Amino acid sequence: MSLPELQTTEANGLRLAWREAGSGPALVLLHGIGSGSQGWSHQYDAFADRYRVIGWDAPGYGGSGDLVGESPPTKDYADAMAGLLDKLGVSAAHFCGNSLGALMISSIAKHHPALVRSMLLSDAAGGYGQKSETERAATVAARLDPLGELGAEEFARQRGRRLCGSRATDQGFEEIVAVMSQIRLDGYAQAARMLANGDIYANLEGCTQPALVICGDEDVVTPPESNQAIAEFIGAPYRGIQGAGHLPYTETPEEFNALLDEFLAGLPGTGTE
Repeated sequence: MSLPELQTTEANGLRLAWREAGSGPALVLLHGIGSGSQGWSHQYDAFADRYRVIGWDAPGYGGSGDLVGESPPTKDYADAMAGLLDKLGVSAAHFCGNSLGALMISSIAKHHPALVRSMLLSDAAGGYGQKSETERAATVAARLDPLGELGAEEFARQRGRRLCGSRATDQGFEEIVAVMSQIRLDGYAQAARMLANGDIYANLEGCTQPALVICGDEDVVTPPESNQAIAEFIGAPYRGIQGAGHLPYTETPEEFNALLDEFLAGLPGTGTE
């Protein structure tokens, strides 16, 4: 298992960082609110023999710069991804996103549909856009207050346990903590507000791209029933991973990769640009 080198470029005035491995049809990986491009360490090598695997640091994370404004909408993240892929010469890609990354993919599908060949939504965060302003503010505070009080590393250790299912190994937990410990408060705050105001259902209304929804059976953050509802809404199949929590791509990478591989292999035209 190796981690590709972090690279940076500028797109529309925003510094964006990414890692990539392999060649072939583009497979783009989008991390969740507490992660980064390094979180996909079990996927780069696993798919590099047949795909150009690209994992970004979302704006506000890792080597990427912050978006403008205190509360950027999901469209700003979608536009940033479109800018990065344009710089990388990618006209369309398969997208795989976990949690907040799945919400970002839904916005890409809405605002840049031609970019999306297919999408795998893992433990998808639906957003709280349909909640009241008071409820949305409370969800933001519930995330930001502990991070500010504890600091990134201790926050990661306390939050990380809640993310894991019963099959997560000590090594897997430490991988999660190591990645989450690198989050930046300002970028995390922007992402938390985006999550509070986002609505995956509004983004996926009328979506026609091939899709698969998967979720850890023990996910208490974005539980199976919420992911099953998203799958039903877009007419996509749903697959659960037994014993996994919110981050199955790290906790149970072999099962996660097998589901992603099976999904991509079953798409018409996969393997050709």
